[in-house]
Amino acid sequence: MFDTLRQELARRSVHPRAVILPGDDGPALEGALRLSPDADGWLLETVDYGRAFVLGSAPDDGAAATLLLAYLDRPIPEETTLPEAEVERAVQDATAHFADLQDRAASGSLLIELPSGVALDRIGALDGTMLFPYGTAYEARSLPPVGVLPEGSERHAFLTRSNVLVRVEIAQPWFGQRGGGLRCTLAQDFVGIRDLVVGGALERIRVDG
Repeated sequence: MFDTLRQELARRSVHPRAVILPGDDGPALEGALRLSPDADGWLLETVDYGRAFVLGSAPDDGAAATLLLAYLDRPIPEETTLPEAEVERAVQDATAHFADLQDRAASGSLLIELPSGVALDRIGALDGTMLFPYGTAYEARSLPPVGVLPEGSERHAFLTRSNVLVRVEIAQPWFGQRGGGLRCTLAQDFVGIRDLVVGGALERIRVDG
């Protein structure tokens, strides 16, 4: 069953570390999708920074495979190429807001809405639930050292195009990294980054220059 599903994923050019299937071993990308059995059947999850976030459920393995492929088969808008100066303006416009959130989150996580026009990024798979202010230092994200990241890890950059509900918190030290970055975790049930990209709330961007 899952061998056939893996072949379908390969046919779609899905990186093998971007989806975790039963029996897989080895490191997965941050934000990888995962099919996991539970008491009522199967869960479709995304796993980011060791945390599993449920995106959907299915009654049996066949339905779980169909659910996963349908989730991946939705059209993804192409990246928008933006001048570096435009992205830097977005970063500067949000600097004071993020500094205030950083101070407030020092005493615990906060549930907030990010407004339209905020630049964010992440490292790993496109999927996941966790984002950082664009350009956050690598060490502040508490990711494994660069040479230890699984093959296929990429930086994905976004602009918010509508309000996005997130829970913000300070990234704690991990993997020998200092942490301290402002981590923004999507706070809407059953919604991952891919859902917001498909729906237009997040726009994938590429910086020119």
